[in-house]
Amino acid sequence: MGLFMLWLKWTPGNSGQRRVVVPGPGAKPVRGENRVNKVLTAVRKFLVHAVVNKAAPCPAPSSPGADQRFDAVVMPL
Repeated sequence: MGLFMLWLKWTPGNSGQRRVVVPGPGAKPVRGENRVNKVLTAVRKFLVHAVVNKAAPCPAPSSPGADQRFDAVVMPL
């Protein structure tokens, strides 16, 4: 997840002048925190939609990586 967030913040779009990601001192991010959060929210909603429609597997509640909040949204009570 962290690498995806790094990619979102620093990778230029198709119209960008730079072709590689080189964040360093003085570099400005391509996307701000608000935009990154909106993209992450959209990706999460796509995943929830896929799990509800059985297009993607639902994580088992007992697995170490399972998120209880995600399970509460996806699994009806």
